[in-house]
Amino acid sequence: MGFDKFSENFQKSWDIHMQAFGPILGPAFIDNFEARIHLTAALNNFSRKEIKSGFTKMALIKDMCSCDEDCAAWFFFMGLGFEVSGMEEEMLRYYRECIKYEPHFSLPYLMIAKCAHKRADFDYAEENYIKAISYIENENLPPQTRLVLASVYTNYFSCLTSMGKYSAAEAALKRSEELLPVYPQRLHYACILYAYMENSEKLSEYLEKLKNSNTELYKSTKDYIDGLII
Repeated sequence: MGFDKFSENFQKSWDIHMQAFGPILGPAFIDNFEARIHLTAALNNFSRKEIKSGFTKMALIKDMCSCDEDCAAWFFFMGLGFEVSGMEEEMLRYYRECIKYEPHFSLPYLMIAKCAHKRADFDYAEENYIKAISYIENENLPPQTRLVLASVYTNYFSCLTSMGKYSAAEAALKRSEELLPVYPQRLHYACILYAYMENSEKLSEYLEKLKNSNTELYKSTKDYIDGLII
């Protein structure tokens, strides 16, 4: 393959990855074309589930990190490789290292928040949801941004509900609704919020919306709420 063709293929791959990871990828290895070649190849490998090859290429650039932006990107994309592999503990270890460099990029914070939420570490989840939301609000993401952000706000207000921060949870619910008026999954968590708030009017309203949107989810939500001891 000639250099021109190689350069063209590299640029196409780089541009694709920039669409997904621009805020953390763009500032990385700015003056190191060799590192960017290896990094792009690693991301191509990860996207094809060629995990071992991807990690081999990531190893080539570990010692090329010369600034915070390089380190943040290296730790993030290592975490991404483990995320693609389904290895949650390793993913979290690298994402936690990544955020030590305070990248202005939502994904590592969001993944940490989701995992902390799942593990009932609500304070840590809240902290990272807030950071993720702040960066998503300012990222130039694709058209589905509103769906992504509405989903994150839904997770966030569910976390706040579990913490008993009902006023803050309701505010996050309203923000999610502003972003995306129709989002059936959100109705389930809204019902739980208003059940804990003992707001029967709002609970009835959201249960009715859920019933009209998703009968199966309505039934499971209703059963869950009926079993609550508040």
